[in-house]
Amino acid sequence: MIQSMTGFATVEHCGEAAEVQIRLRSVNSRFLDCRIRLPSALQSYEDSLYPLVRSAFSRGKIDIDIELKTNAGVAATPSINMPLAKSIASDLRQVGELLDLPGDVSLESLCRVMGAQLFEHSEKNGGSPELASDLVLAIKQGLTVLSEARLAEGQALTEDLASGSQNLKTLVQQIDEARQGLELPHAERLTARLQSLELSDEQQQTRIHQEIALLLDKMDIHEELVRLKTHLEAFEQTRLKSTEPCGKRLDFLLQEVLREVNTIGSKVADAMVRGLVVDMKVQVEKLRQQVANVA
Repeated sequence: MIQSMTGFATVEHCGEAAEVQIRLRSVNSRFLDCRIRLPSALQSYEDSLYPLVRSAFSRGKIDIDIELKTNAGVAATPSINMPLAKSIASDLRQVGELLDLPGDVSLESLCRVMGAQLFEHSEKNGGSPELASDLVLAIKQGLTVLSEARLAEGQALTEDLASGSQNLKTLVQQIDEARQGLELPHAERLTARLQSLELSDEQQQTRIHQEIALLLDKMDIHEELVRLKTHLEAFEQTRLKSTEPCGKRLDFLLQEVLREVNTIGSKVADAMVRGLVVDMKVQVEKLRQQVANVA
Protein backbone atom coordinates (compact mmCIF):
# COMPACT_ATOMS: atom_id res chain seq x y z
CA MET A 1 0.00 0.00 0.00
CA ILE A 2 1.21 3.49 -0.83
CA GLN A 3 2.49 5.53 2.09
CA SER A 4 2.50 9.31 2.04
CA MET A 5 5.42 11.28 3.44
CA THR A 6 3.03 13.64 5.23
CA GLY A 7 1.80 12.82 8.71
CA PHE A 8 1.56 13.92 12.33
CA ALA A 9 1.40 11.94 15.57
CA THR A 10 1.43 12.56 19.31
CA VAL A 11 1.88 9.80 21.89
CA GLU A 12 2.33 9.62 25.64
CA HIS A 13 4.01 6.62 27.21
CA CYS A 14 3.86 6.17 30.98
CA GLY A 15 6.54 3.70 32.00
CA GLU A 16 8.28 2.53 35.14
CA ALA A 17 10.87 5.29 35.22
CA ALA A 18 9.17 8.19 33.52
CA GLU A 19 6.30 9.50 31.45
CA VAL A 20 7.47 10.40 27.94
CA GLN A 21 5.52 12.58 25.53
CA ILE A 22 6.51 12.53 21.85
CA ARG A 23 5.34 14.67 18.95
CA LEU A 24 6.26 13.55 15.44
CA ARG A 25 5.81 15.47 12.20
CA SER A 26 6.67 14.24 8.71
CA VAL A 27 6.77 16.18 5.43
CA ASN A 28 8.13 15.67 1.91
CA SER A 29 11.83 15.11 1.37
CA ARG A 30 13.82 13.48 -1.37
CA PHE A 31 15.67 11.38 1.20
CA LEU A 32 15.25 10.52 4.90
CA ASP A 33 16.07 13.53 7.04
CA CYS A 34 15.42 13.15 10.77
CA ARG A 35 15.85 15.65 13.59
CA ILE A 36 15.29 14.67 17.22
CA ARG A 37 14.97 17.22 20.02
CA LEU A 38 15.57 15.80 23.49
CA PRO A 39 15.59 17.26 27.01
CA SER A 40 19.04 17.45 28.61
CA ALA A 41 18.31 14.41 30.80
CA LEU A 42 17.94 12.25 27.67
CA GLN A 43 20.73 13.64 25.47
CA SER A 44 22.89 10.58 26.03
CA TYR A 45 20.30 8.42 24.27
CA GLU A 46 20.08 10.48 21.06
CA ASP A 47 22.42 8.38 18.90
CA SER A 48 20.54 5.19 19.76
CA LEU A 49 17.22 6.60 18.50
CA TYR A 50 18.12 7.34 14.86
CA PRO A 51 18.42 3.66 13.86
CA LEU A 52 14.82 3.16 15.06
CA VAL A 53 13.65 5.92 12.70
CA ARG A 54 15.67 4.53 9.78
CA SER A 55 14.18 1.07 10.33
CA ALA A 56 10.66 2.54 10.13
CA PHE A 57 10.97 5.00 7.21
CA SER A 58 13.08 5.43 4.10
CA ARG A 59 11.99 8.92 2.95
CA GLY A 60 10.62 12.11 4.45
CA LYS A 61 11.76 14.96 6.68
CA ILE A 62 10.82 13.85 10.19
CA ASP A 63 10.90 16.11 13.26
CA ILE A 64 10.61 14.43 16.66
CA ASP A 65 10.12 16.42 19.87
CA ILE A 66 10.51 14.47 23.11
CA GLU A 67 9.41 15.75 26.50
CA LEU A 68 10.25 13.92 29.71
CA LYS A 69 7.73 14.06 32.53
CA THR A 70 9.66 12.42 35.33
CA ASN A 71 7.79 10.19 37.79
CA ALA A 72 7.94 10.80 41.51
CA GLY A 73 10.43 7.97 41.95
CA VAL A 74 12.95 9.64 39.69
CA ALA A 75 12.40 13.29 40.55
CA ALA A 76 15.19 15.53 39.40
CA THR A 77 17.37 16.93 42.20
CA PRO A 78 19.58 19.91 41.42
CA SER A 79 23.13 19.99 42.76
CA ILE A 80 25.91 22.56 42.54
CA ASN A 81 28.36 21.97 39.75
CA MET A 82 31.27 22.57 42.12
CA PRO A 83 34.20 21.67 39.82
CA LEU A 84 32.99 24.06 37.14
CA ALA A 85 32.23 26.79 39.70
CA LYS A 86 35.74 26.55 41.19
CA SER A 87 37.33 26.65 37.73
CA ILE A 88 35.37 29.72 36.61
CA ALA A 89 36.00 31.56 39.92
CA SER A 90 39.71 30.88 39.58
CA ASP A 91 39.73 32.12 36.00
CA LEU A 92 37.91 35.30 36.99
CA ARG A 93 40.42 36.02 39.77
CA GLN A 94 43.28 35.46 37.31
CA VAL A 95 41.72 37.92 34.85
CA GLY A 96 41.44 40.49 37.68
CA GLU A 97 45.09 40.10 38.60
CA LEU A 98 46.30 40.32 35.01
CA LEU A 99 44.28 43.45 34.36
CA ASP A 100 44.94 44.89 37.84
CA LEU A 101 41.20 45.17 38.56
CA PRO A 102 39.95 45.79 42.11
CA GLY A 103 37.65 43.48 44.00
CA ASP A 104 37.19 39.76 44.36
CA VAL A 105 34.82 37.29 42.78
CA SER A 106 31.45 37.43 44.55
CA LEU A 107 28.62 34.93 44.51
CA GLU A 108 26.56 37.42 42.55
CA SER A 109 29.19 37.80 39.84
CA LEU A 110 29.73 34.03 39.70
CA CYS A 111 25.97 33.44 39.27
CA ARG A 112 25.86 36.09 36.59
CA VAL A 113 28.66 34.42 34.62
CA MET A 114 27.58 30.79 35.07
CA GLY A 115 23.81 31.14 34.99
CA ALA A 116 22.10 27.75 34.79
CA GLN A 117 25.48 26.04 34.54
CA LEU A 118 25.92 26.58 38.28
CA PHE A 119 23.50 23.72 38.90
CA GLU A 120 23.39 20.28 37.36
CA HIS A 121 20.25 18.15 37.43
CA SER A 122 20.83 14.54 38.19
CA GLU A 123 18.11 11.96 38.37
CA LYS A 124 18.11 9.11 40.83
CA ASN A 125 17.57 6.70 37.98
CA GLY A 126 19.28 8.85 35.33
CA GLY A 127 20.89 6.65 32.74
CA SER A 128 19.07 3.65 34.12
CA PRO A 129 17.96 0.73 31.95
CA GLU A 130 14.36 1.48 32.96
CA LEU A 131 14.52 5.03 31.60
CA ALA A 132 16.19 3.85 28.39
CA SER A 133 13.50 1.20 27.95
CA ASP A 134 10.72 3.73 28.47
CA LEU A 135 12.24 6.03 25.87
CA VAL A 136 12.66 3.28 23.28
CA LEU A 137 9.11 2.03 23.81
CA ALA A 138 7.77 5.57 23.47
CA ILE A 139 9.72 6.17 20.25
CA LYS A 140 8.53 2.88 18.75
CA GLN A 141 4.95 3.67 19.66
CA GLY A 142 5.27 7.15 18.12
CA LEU A 143 6.79 5.77 14.92
CA THR A 144 3.94 3.25 14.64
CA VAL A 145 1.29 5.95 15.03
CA LEU A 146 3.11 8.18 12.51
CA SER A 147 3.30 5.28 10.04
CA GLU A 148 -0.46 4.76 10.39
CA ALA A 149 -1.03 8.47 9.75
CA ARG A 150 1.15 8.33 6.63
CA LEU A 151 -0.73 5.26 5.40
CA ALA A 152 -4.04 7.06 5.88
CA GLU A 153 -2.73 9.96 3.82
CA GLY A 154 -1.46 7.43 1.29
CA GLN A 155 -4.93 5.94 0.86
CA ALA A 156 -6.33 9.27 -0.31
CA LEU A 157 -3.26 9.72 -2.50
CA THR A 158 -3.80 6.28 -4.05
CA GLU A 159 -7.27 7.26 -5.19
CA ASP A 160 -5.94 10.41 -6.87
CA LEU A 161 -3.19 8.41 -8.62
CA ALA A 162 -5.72 5.85 -9.83
CA SER A 163 -7.91 8.58 -11.31
CA GLY A 164 -4.96 10.30 -13.01
CA SER A 165 -3.64 7.03 -14.42
CA GLN A 166 -7.05 6.18 -15.87
CA ASN A 167 -7.24 9.62 -17.49
CA LEU A 168 -3.89 8.97 -19.19
CA LYS A 169 -5.06 5.60 -20.46
CA THR A 170 -8.16 7.23 -21.94
CA LEU A 171 -6.05 9.87 -23.69
CA VAL A 172 -3.71 7.20 -25.09
CA GLN A 173 -6.72 5.36 -26.51
CA GLN A 174 -8.02 8.57 -28.08
CA ILE A 175 -4.65 9.25 -29.71
CA ASP A 176 -4.50 5.66 -30.97
CA GLU A 177 -7.92 6.03 -32.59
CA ALA A 178 -7.13 9.45 -34.06
CA ARG A 179 -3.83 8.43 -35.67
CA GLN A 180 -5.48 5.63 -37.66
CA GLY A 181 -7.34 8.17 -39.79
CA LEU A 182 -4.35 10.46 -40.39
CA GLU A 183 -2.20 8.43 -42.77
CA LEU A 184 -4.54 8.31 -45.82
CA PRO A 185 -5.30 12.09 -46.04
CA HIS A 186 -1.60 12.91 -45.74
CA ALA A 187 -0.70 10.35 -48.38
CA GLU A 188 -3.36 11.70 -50.74
CA ARG A 189 -2.18 15.30 -50.31
CA LEU A 190 1.43 14.28 -50.93
CA THR A 191 0.44 12.28 -54.03
CA ALA A 192 -1.45 15.26 -55.46
CA ARG A 193 1.52 17.55 -54.84
CA LEU A 194 3.99 15.19 -56.50
CA GLN A 195 1.72 14.64 -59.52
CA SER A 196 1.81 18.37 -60.17
CA LEU A 197 5.55 18.14 -60.76
CA GLU A 198 6.82 17.65 -64.33
CA LEU A 199 8.09 14.11 -63.95
CA SER A 200 7.79 11.07 -66.19
CA ASP A 201 5.26 8.48 -65.19
CA GLU A 202 7.96 6.10 -64.00
CA GLN A 203 9.81 8.81 -62.07
CA GLN A 204 6.56 10.07 -60.63
CA GLN A 205 5.48 6.70 -59.34
CA THR A 206 8.89 6.00 -57.84
CA ARG A 207 9.04 9.42 -56.20
CA ILE A 208 5.49 9.09 -54.86
CA HIS A 209 6.21 5.73 -53.30
CA GLN A 210 9.43 6.97 -51.72
CA GLU A 211 7.90 10.13 -50.26
CA ILE A 212 4.83 8.34 -48.96
CA ALA A 213 7.03 5.71 -47.30
CA LEU A 214 9.15 8.42 -45.64
CA LEU A 215 6.08 10.36 -44.54
CA LEU A 216 4.33 7.36 -43.03
CA ASP A 217 7.51 6.27 -41.27
CA LYS A 218 7.96 9.74 -39.79
CA MET A 219 4.33 9.87 -38.67
CA ASP A 220 4.26 6.35 -37.24
CA ILE A 221 3.67 6.50 -33.47
CA HIS A 222 2.73 2.85 -32.99
CA GLU A 223 5.87 2.07 -30.97
CA GLU A 224 5.41 5.14 -28.77
CA LEU A 225 1.82 4.13 -28.01
CA VAL A 226 2.90 0.58 -27.15
CA ARG A 227 5.57 1.88 -24.78
CA LEU A 228 3.08 4.32 -23.25
CA LYS A 229 0.66 1.51 -22.49
CA THR A 230 3.50 -0.57 -21.02
CA HIS A 231 4.66 2.29 -18.75
CA LEU A 232 1.12 2.98 -17.57
CA GLU A 233 0.57 -0.70 -16.81
CA ALA A 234 3.81 -0.76 -14.81
CA PHE A 235 2.65 2.37 -12.98
CA GLU A 236 -0.59 0.62 -12.02
CA GLN A 237 1.17 -2.56 -10.90
CA THR A 238 3.60 -0.57 -8.76
CA ARG A 239 0.81 1.51 -7.27
CA LEU A 240 -1.35 -1.49 -6.40
CA LYS A 241 1.06 -4.25 -5.45
CA SER A 242 4.20 -2.60 -4.10
CA THR A 243 4.94 -3.44 -0.45
CA GLU A 244 8.10 -1.33 -0.42
CA PRO A 245 8.51 2.46 -0.75
CA CYS A 246 7.73 3.14 -4.41
CA GLY A 247 7.70 6.93 -4.85
CA LYS A 248 10.97 7.04 -6.80
CA ARG A 249 9.89 4.24 -9.14
CA LEU A 250 6.54 5.91 -9.82
CA ASP A 251 8.29 9.18 -10.61
CA PHE A 252 10.70 7.40 -12.99
CA LEU A 253 7.79 5.76 -14.83
CA LEU A 254 6.11 9.15 -15.24
CA GLN A 255 9.34 10.54 -16.71
CA GLU A 256 9.26 7.75 -19.29
CA VAL A 257 5.59 8.46 -20.03
CA LEU A 258 6.39 12.13 -20.60
CA ARG A 259 9.27 11.18 -22.94
CA GLU A 260 6.91 9.17 -25.17
CA VAL A 261 4.26 11.92 -25.09
CA ASN A 262 6.84 14.49 -26.25
CA THR A 263 7.92 12.19 -29.08
CA ILE A 264 4.32 11.80 -30.26
CA GLY A 265 3.89 15.58 -30.19
CA SER A 266 6.97 16.05 -32.36
CA LYS A 267 5.90 13.40 -34.89
CA VAL A 268 2.26 14.29 -35.45
CA ALA A 269 1.17 17.72 -36.67
CA ASP A 270 -2.56 17.03 -36.52
CA ALA A 271 -4.33 19.62 -34.35
CA MET A 272 -6.54 17.09 -32.61
CA VAL A 273 -3.63 14.82 -31.64
CA ARG A 274 -1.59 17.81 -30.47
CA GLY A 275 -4.48 18.85 -28.26
CA LEU A 276 -4.55 15.38 -26.74
CA VAL A 277 -0.78 15.56 -26.24
CA VAL A 278 -1.16 18.80 -24.29
CA ASP A 279 -3.86 17.20 -22.14
CA MET A 280 -1.51 14.29 -21.43
CA LYS A 281 1.32 16.62 -20.41
CA VAL A 282 -0.98 18.42 -17.98
CA GLN A 283 -2.12 15.11 -16.48
CA VAL A 284 1.45 13.80 -16.15
CA GLU A 285 2.48 16.98 -14.34
CA LYS A 286 -0.42 16.59 -11.90
CA LEU A 287 0.59 13.01 -11.23
CA ARG A 288 4.23 13.96 -10.68
CA GLN A 289 3.17 16.52 -8.08
CA GLN A 290 1.18 13.84 -6.28
CA VAL A 291 3.91 11.22 -6.59
CA ALA A 292 6.37 13.67 -4.99
CA ASN A 293 4.54 12.96 -1.73
CA VAL A 294 4.80 9.17 -2.00
CA ALA A 295 7.36 7.53 0.28
